[in-house]
Amino acid sequence: MGLDQDIQNLLRTSFVQEINFSVSERTVIVSGQGFRALSDHLSDNYIPHKLWVRPNAGLVGHRNEALYNSGQDTLRVRSDTVLLTQFGRGVVVHECTHAQIDLRGRNTPVRSNEGAAYIAEAWYHLACVADIAATAPDIPAVIITIARDLRARSKQAGGAVVELTPQQVNDARGAMDRYGQGFYLGNGIGRGRNRSIYRGP
Repeated sequence: MGLDQDIQNLLRTSFVQEINFSVSERTVIVSGQGFRALSDHLSDNYIPHKLWVRPNAGLVGHRNEALYNSGQDTLRVRSDTVLLTQFGRGVVVHECTHAQIDLRGRNTPVRSNEGAAYIAEAWYHLACVADIAATAPDIPAVIITIARDLRARSKQAGGAVVELTPQQVNDARGAMDRYGQGFYLGNGIGRGRNRSIYRGP
């Protein structure tokens, strides 16, 4: 079994499938069903609308265990052992959140997109009962607080997608100030004109 399938399996775990939230009146939606839809684009073989996974030892920086490139529909990972640590799995969930947003085919504000990815990463660690302060100390405390609240509200709602409050939106965007202004391109996944777009929850 190759890394593509390992990531596919990660996205289908209960820890990832319970992640269900939206930002700013559903401008950004991150859902378990969305991760499952994204996982269908991963395969050890060539498939249409493939999400490519490419090991790249040249990635530098503590957080850069993985990076998603929407223009090339490619998830770059520092090594094929990225999933062997809790931190590495969390970063892959973070980057796959960017990929899920891309799969939905909507351009999104950079800070909302990054905020959503950090929330999903924190939610994943909470679901795994991981010590976030030890595992991923660079996740801002306010993001962890938001993820904890969203997770509790989603559980109370039977696993439904729950929306960030206006205050949580402001707090998350504020925590992402270092990313600046602008938008991330979301044009679906798959090379060429007929890109796959996910329209589900």
